[in-house]
Formats: sequence, structure tokens, C-alpha cells
Amino acid sequence: MEEKSKLRKRSWQASAPAAPFFRGLEKGEVRYQICAGCQAVQSTPRRACRRCRGTRLEWRRSAGRGVVYAATRVEEPPLAELRPLAPYTLAVVDLDEGARLVGHAGPGVEIGTRVTVEFFAFAGRTLVRFRAEAGRAELASAEMGSVPK
Repeated sequence: MEEKSKLRKRSWQASAPAAPFFRGLEKGEVRYQICAGCQAVQSTPRRACRRCRGTRLEWRRSAGRGVVYAATRVEEPPLAELRPLAPYTLAVVDLDEGARLVGHAGPGVEIGTRVTVEFFAFAGRTLVRFRAEAGRAELASAEMGSVPK
């Protein structure tokens, strides 16, 4: 029980490899890493490539569009700073460039929804929110409904 309360009191800090990602958010950009050696996309900021272990990683700017891979509703935030947002939904999105990104989900966002990234300020930080693309959710539902059983 004591360990759980310690976790809740910690604050969110960006690691050194993730600093360019968070600077991008402040500028209204989603950034991801790609290996200059093997071209593998890195979903999580790293010091070395997850595929070839090369250290020549470059930052690229994403168009900020993708498809929701997974989503979950958060009732009990992991950090005290996030309590004012609860309950909220987080989504894992496969960006068009190949990276995965986690962010808050706006209304109508569910697994399989085509989304666009938006940004919002909270507690002195810039966070990601996914907005369902107009017409795409209806199109995806219609296509799924027409699949033979």
C-alpha cells in the first residue's frame, strides 16, 4: 500500500532520449525516431535502434494521422497530477509513418477509427488528443458491416 502511494506522488519527467519528442509537442508537432542505418521506426525514443542496435537515430516529423490500435478507459490515474482529467480514455494509435503513439481519445474514438492528432495544454505540458476524422469512422463501420459472416 505504501509503495502505491509513492508512485502516485512522483511527477512526470521526460528522459533525455525523449526530450526532442516533448519539444516537438510544445511546437504542435509529433516526432518519432527512425534508424539511419536500417530505416526501422522507433515508437519509443531510444539511444540505439531496436532492430540493428545502431546509434544513428534521426528525428522525423509525423503528419499526425493514423488508426486506433487499442483504447482503454482510465478511472484511477497513475499520477496525482492527472486526477483532474479522470476519467479519461487513452488510445494507442498506429501512425501512418509506422510509429505508435499513446494519447487521450476524443469523442467517437474507438479501435479501428482513423484519427488526427490535436494538442491541448494541461498542468504546464502539451499533451496529445486524437480526434476522429470526419466521415472516416462512418466509412469504417459501413465496411465492417458489409463483411460476410
